[in-house]
Amino acid sequence: MEEENKTQQTPDLGQFKSVQDLLDSYHALQAEYTRCTQKLKETAHPDEGALYESAKANEKVRGKIIEDYLSALGKSSLVSIEGTGIAASPKRPKTVREAGSMALQYLKGV
Repeated sequence: MEEENKTQQTPDLGQFKSVQDLLDSYHALQAEYTRCTQKLKETAHPDEGALYESAKANEKVRGKIIEDYLSALGKSSLVSIEGTGIAASPKRPKTVREAGSMALQYLKGV
């Protein structure tokens, strides 16, 4: 009966040599878990400044942002960011006066 009580009092610690080793490992694991979850939160919500710098460094991202912005403005650009032409519906003048007015607007940059 004494042997039964002795085996019941000794917990199975697996790879750990003592209860203190198990406790120390638990605390280390808990601290690492906290660090990992905080790092995950930071990457899930990046700093706006870091996000801006990252986007600014990538030429394709910059081009896409500018292209989307210009599209949102409703203006048709004749050249895309990549340098390829964009089809714009032609506006044909009906009179010489209208052609002159269109030429002046084009030269003024309107």
